[in-house]
Order: sequence, then C-alpha cells, then structure tokens
Amino acid sequence: MLAGLVFMAVLAQNASSPEAVVRQAQEDMRLGKFSVACQKLEEAIRASPRNPALWFMVGLGRSQLKEFDPAVNAFKKVIEIDPRFAPAYFNLGLLYGYKGDPDQALGMYRRGLEIEPADLGANQNYAYLLMRTQRYGEAVAPLRRLVSAKGSDLSVRSALIECLVKSGRNSEARNETQEFLRIPGATESDKFDLAKVLFENGDLDSAQVVLQHLVASSPESADAHGKLGLILSRKNSAGRIPAFRPGQTSSRYPNAPEGFVFPGDAGVGDGATQNTYGNISPRISLAWQPGALPNTSIRASFGMFVAPPAMSTYNHAGDAPPFAPSYPLVPGSRSHLALLTSSFQPRRI
Repeated sequence: MLAGLVFMAVLAQNASSPEAVVRQAQEDMRLGKFSVACQKLEEAIRASPRNPALWFMVGLGRSQLKEFDPAVNAFKKVIEIDPRFAPAYFNLGLLYGYKGDPDQALGMYRRGLEIEPADLGANQNYAYLLMRTQRYGEAVAPLRRLVSAKGSDLSVRSALIECLVKSGRNSEARNETQEFLRIPGATESDKFDLAKVLFENGDLDSAQVVLQHLVASSPESADAHGKLGLILSRKNSAGRIPAFRPGQTSSRYPNAPEGFVFPGDAGVGDGATQNTYGNISPRISLAWQPGALPNTSIRASFGMFVAPPAMSTYNHAGDAPPFAPSYPLVPGSRSHLALLTSSFQPRRI
C-alpha cells in the first residue's frame, strides 16, 4: 500500500514538472487554446519562477493572443534568466516590429544572431526589416547567409540583388544576377520582376541582360519586349546632347575639345541646359460695359509670354560626335578635320 502511494506521488510530480507543463502547453497551442496554455504555464511559474522554458512559452502564448506587452515582458524575463537564449531575442525582434519600433527590433535581432548566427528565420526577418527601413547595405550580410543555405530561393536572391544595387555594389549585383539566371526554376514572372527591380534602381545594363535572357526563352512575352525597348531607347539617348562650357574638360569623354561637355559631367544635367524657374508668364485682362451702351463692351489685356525653342534647334547638338561623326572638308584646315573625326573614348563615371 505504501509503495503504491509513493508511486502515485511520483506520477503526480512528473505530470506537473516544468517539462510536462511545456509539453501540455504546446499541445494546447496546437489546438488554438492559447489562454488555457498560458494559465497552466503561469501556475507552473509560481512553483518554478526561474525556468526560462516556461516564461518562453508564456511569451509565445501571449503573442498569439495579441497581448504584446505581457509577451514582451515574458521574453525579457527569459533573457534575464538565460542571456544566451537566442529565440527570446528573435521573438522580441518580431514583437518590437509589430509595435512599430524598428530600432529596438533590429537590436534584438543583432543580439540573437550573435548567439545563433545560422538561424535562417531570424536572418530572413532581420534582412527584410533592414530593407523596410532602407538599410540596404546592412541587409546584404544576412541575405548572403540565406543564399548560402537556400541557393535556389529566388525571392532571397532577388532581395540580395536589390540591396546590392541600392547600396552601390553594382559589380556584385551583376554576378548575383548571372547566378539568378542559372537557377532552373526561375519563371518568366521571376525574371521580369527582377528586371523591374534593376530598372527602377538604375542598373540598366543588368536589367537588359535579364530581359534579353527572358526574350530568348519566352519570345512571346510582350511585357519583356516593351521593357527591353524602353531600356535600349533610354541607353541610346542618355547623355547625347552636348553643352558648351568654356574652360571645362569632359570627364565622360576626356579627349573631346575643351568646353565640349555632356550630361554626366560636373554641372551638366540630363537636358544639357540649366532649368530656368524665372520664366513666368503673367496675364491680366479687364472688361467693362458702359451703362448707357448695353451693346458695347470695352476690353483690355496684358500678358508676358515665354516660348521654348523648337526641338529642331537641338538637331545639331544631338548629331554631335562621338554619337554621329561629322566630316567638314575645310581647305587648309587639316587640324580641324582631325579634331572632329577623332574617336572620343567614353569613361564611366
């Protein structure tokens, strides 16, 4: 009889052990009984207040109930008990993100990843939060860890390429773009979305490569043809209108004549001329009808008008070397002929 009582006492103790309560809470949460799970866990905490697993499960349950402040307090308690409990930091990162505090969230992810740098879910959440806060350069490292672990994940590779372009690392972005195109599972939509990202961020060369690859594999894609045509049009026309600035030497075409500069050179905009905001056109008018003359009106008006020059005025500029070589045959002026027919060599800036 005594042995039986001892046995029953051991069973009761095992049933209420922290590990058993955690297992029961996990099952309750799986069934959607989050409030029930939290009640059981909090009862167990009164008996074992320094058990980090119990506090962690409370944090999970309160998070599911949208009770963010109690959840934050529970995860903080986990860290107080065990400062190297990385999942607590990751969940705090999520909660601070939900609460609209990205700086706190990023800090939690960093601390957690110092402990468990290979956690893929945390790396992904951390990287995407960095992207949402426009910290693209910082997002490259966690995205590279994800690419190393999930090389065929196209969304991750696309995010990495976007961050590389936006942080000015275009050569790395081009290498990653080539890797992207080698993935067998890349669909027409995947490639077009990547081309849009590259186009919108100014990497026309890489966008062109992706679209040419897409057109070769899907020649019926009207969207790809349209976007590729737009890129080629923009590339062929960009920077073709020269300007004259006495004493300035072009950095794009260093062997162009002095004073012959192009969009992209210092102080030269895309239109090769400065915007003039003082060109206003005020107008005023008056109308008066004499009372004694009902069929008569007297009118007066004044206006100042500004008219832009006709676009044909710029034809000579659009046809200037090095885009359209010209050959003026001026007797006795060999140097002039050699100057204009020499090949300007572009320099990327």
